[in-house]
Amino acid sequence: MLEITLTHYLILASVVFTLGTVGVIVNRNLALNIFISIQLMVIGVCINLISFAYFKSNLEGQAFAFFIIIVMAIISSVGLAILIVIFRKKGRKIFENQKLICD
Repeated sequence: MLEITLTHYLILASVVFTLGTVGVIVNRNLALNIFISIQLMVIGVCINLISFAYFKSNLEGQAFAFFIIIVMAIISSVGLAILIVIFRKKGRKIFENQKLICD
């Protein structure tokens, strides 16, 4: 039977983080996709924290990952509220020419 080790979790975390990084690089013109990609990157980091904490029998990493997830949820709600306001002002293209707040 296959046992799930720390290496499996680290590979999963690196794949999730890489998907988030590629999403940020590829979707530079779509603000919502950038937010989702940044969330993927943070989830990859949290998987690392939780897996190291679990395999070292330390609860501090798990608690720290829990607080990171809470803070990212707050940041996401504020960021999405800002995107809605900008979307109502500017229309469909939010990151047109990468000038979001300058106009």
